[in-house]
Amino acid sequence: MKKSNFLFGAVAALAMGGALTACSDEAPVQGNQKAEADENLYMRVAISDISAGSRAANTDENFVDGTPAENEVKSMYFKFYDINGAPVATQAATDYTFVDATTADGAPSVGKIKTAVVKIGLEKGENYPAYVMCFINPVNWNEISAESDAKMQDLRNKTRDSYKSTDNGFAMNNSVYYGNDAVSGASNVKMSGTPILANQLYTSEAAANAGDASTVDIYVERYASKVNFTIAENAIKEYTTANGYTLTFEPEAWTINADAKEMYAVKRFATTAPAEGAEQPIPTLADVNAMLGNWTLWNDAPLHRSYWACSPSYYAVAFPQVSDNIADLVDGDGTGAGEEVGEFKLKYYSYNQIVATTGTGAGVKDFAASNDGTLPCKYVLENTMGEAAFASLNPKAAAPSLLMAGSYNVKNGETAIDANTGFYLYDNNLYFGEVVTGAVANAVTMKNKFFDANLVLAVDEEGTLLNSASAGTLASIFVVKHPDKEVRGTQAVPHRFVTLQLSSAPATGLYYKPNGSSVWVAVTADNLNAVNLLLWQQLGNAYAYTEGKAYYSIPIKHLGATENKTDSPFSEVDGKESIDWAKVRVGDFGLVRNHVYTLNVTEISGLATGIEDLDYPIVPPMDTDNYWIKYRLNILNWRIVPAQGGIIL
Repeated sequence: MKKSNFLFGAVAALAMGGALTACSDEAPVQGNQKAEADENLYMRVAISDISAGSRAANTDENFVDGTPAENEVKSMYFKFYDINGAPVATQAATDYTFVDATTADGAPSVGKIKTAVVKIGLEKGENYPAYVMCFINPVNWNEISAESDAKMQDLRNKTRDSYKSTDNGFAMNNSVYYGNDAVSGASNVKMSGTPILANQLYTSEAAANAGDASTVDIYVERYASKVNFTIAENAIKEYTTANGYTLTFEPEAWTINADAKEMYAVKRFATTAPAEGAEQPIPTLADVNAMLGNWTLWNDAPLHRSYWACSPSYYAVAFPQVSDNIADLVDGDGTGAGEEVGEFKLKYYSYNQIVATTGTGAGVKDFAASNDGTLPCKYVLENTMGEAAFASLNPKAAAPSLLMAGSYNVKNGETAIDANTGFYLYDNNLYFGEVVTGAVANAVTMKNKFFDANLVLAVDEEGTLLNSASAGTLASIFVVKHPDKEVRGTQAVPHRFVTLQLSSAPATGLYYKPNGSSVWVAVTADNLNAVNLLLWQQLGNAYAYTEGKAYYSIPIKHLGATENKTDSPFSEVDGKESIDWAKVRVGDFGLVRNHVYTLNVTEISGLATGIEDLDYPIVPPMDTDNYWIKYRLNILNWRIVPAQGGIIL
């Protein structure tokens, strides 16, 4: 790809200089001092993006262009802090221009540069500024500008629920990384605000505008993470059931699941989440290195950027095993789809939300077949995983994933079954919920299959087992469904699991043996849950595909998966890559701000996971390893890293 030429990419550079002292009207202020009277100072800044560049080599192939919408600057503000991080002044920038970046500016890792002269008003007795933060298209500038006593480091605890401003601009602010602080002289420290050095504050606007004026470089990055997805024509292979049906998956929409509700306004690094009223130390470079183990390339001081962060969900300790864990916590109506429920800090979307045109979780319906620069995309908030996620019962639910929802078309030989016909899979045989035209010869319904496998219920006190032939009018009170909460108790059960259940107790004519008893007793309303539990335990689960709906889930790798080669959780046998979730490390999965994740799927073989209730949140359960996906994943910082290939389980 050619050099990125959007305005702000991974980092926007605003150049400023050093320490401050008093001087003439035309000379820079020198020394870290207090204002002796009310005065205005002027600073020349250059804001340029460190675009989609790789750390390995500054070649054009390592960069990606931003779109005009991604680059647009609708508003720009500065907040200044003294050497102790206390706020000094705030200022909007209203007069700025573009110039093309040159090789000397750092191209191609730097794109266009925006230049401005900023006026800083100081009152007598105020400290001179030593650091500056730049906010472009801020989500909530009023909160930041109004806080006259909040320190610079407190910005890392502010959260935002959007990656855009109210006027639809992509929000950006200072890139955060570990580097050398030219103000304090400290090395390898967390850099949030840009240092203002000796010769970068002027007492007149003309001096700041002069050709030889020292310029402050500030590096900014977007809040948004960007995900592109393409799937090659005929990539999804047909699946044949044991009883001869052919299933063909038709994608309908895709989205990002395990989605973050909020992110920090300024990139955050810490071992624990913010605590009310508690001052948390900023971790050292060694602390973050320990967090990220053998992934040593996460920090890139020469390019004023880092490739990791701690999102609010990074500190989460609870993740759902299945959708029931979410739905069971919802009071009143609703399933919890697309909501933050209980202790779960991520959002999981339902089929109906994904295929909707608008609304929470609405997916992308365009499935481009080639990477031609016009990829359909989805913007999402930063979302990373901490160690607690890997120690949980379902790390798959902690990793953000690309979720592709769609429908199965069913054929019996050359005979097509009507579209949107629901079905069940039981021991890899396909059954319909009712008699269906075009089904295989002598086909039985799912309910009758369960009846004929029944060993729990009898039609008399002698123990004559209930079957499809003897069910008669009793058949109407049986349903094939997901077990109710009162039946499954605390068991974590994927919602696609269904079995034969009684919806009510008959007046007479149905019997069972309670646990530990040798006597057949009548089924009543009082023992209905116990009977349903026995039915479920004996018959096991069928997998429901309501209206033929199903999904594929692809966990999204981050740079750590590509760059950390030590004790990798990824292995490949016969060209198929699998994930050992017990070995997954911090940095292997996640979505980090201002990165572009591009998944190009070339092959999917195996069965998609069925959806039983189209309004229930979709939680990829750990038991699902039944399909293989071959794809290439590129991660861009509005930058490219080495492609990931192979077949992914």
